[in-house]
Amino acid sequence: MASRTGAASQNASLPDLRTLPTLNQPFRFVCAVVISLGTSVGAAFATQSPDALTWTAEQNKAVLMARRGDTAPALKILDRLHRDHPNELGIANDILVVTAWTGDNLAVIKLFGALPAGPHPDYVLEAAAESDRALKRPAEALALYRQGLRQSPDNTLFTAGAIRCLADFGEVAAAIATAETDSQQGLGSGLSCLIQEG
Repeated sequence: MASRTGAASQNASLPDLRTLPTLNQPFRFVCAVVISLGTSVGAAFATQSPDALTWTAEQNKAVLMARRGDTAPALKILDRLHRDHPNELGIANDILVVTAWTGDNLAVIKLFGALPAGPHPDYVLEAAAESDRALKRPAEALALYRQGLRQSPDNTLFTAGAIRCLADFGEVAAAIATAETDSQQGLGSGLSCLIQEG
């Protein structure tokens, strides 16, 4: 019984993730999993070198700054970290996404082209695809959205992006067919995403 009381008092000090308005549902789920793992996550961090903890803390701080709109100082921090740790793909990914938040679509495409070949996180593919589309490069954007759909078939942003690109090409029938397939598969999210944004 004492362990339950201790766990309850520990959880009482944790934030209620449902009240954080800027977090999307999947991110809240990841946060909840990390919090529930608690000590095992802490143990994983304890095995990292102090230098890794320092620069990863700086990286996290820079991303939080960028989310608040302080993109210029955040990019300075991330650029310095990337010079110091050029093999850390997570830093390069964060630079790309923060650059996308600044609206510098051409820089985003250059950064994406400099990434090593292979699978990329959804958020990186989304940023690069949106930049391609903003630069009126629907073929490149469509290729990225389709790559994203292969690795994350339920990602509504990839589905909606693919539909938009098909429409950009004038492929209205293909765009409608993609939306209908999405709806028939029980996802319906790509189409609803378009309706909400559009």
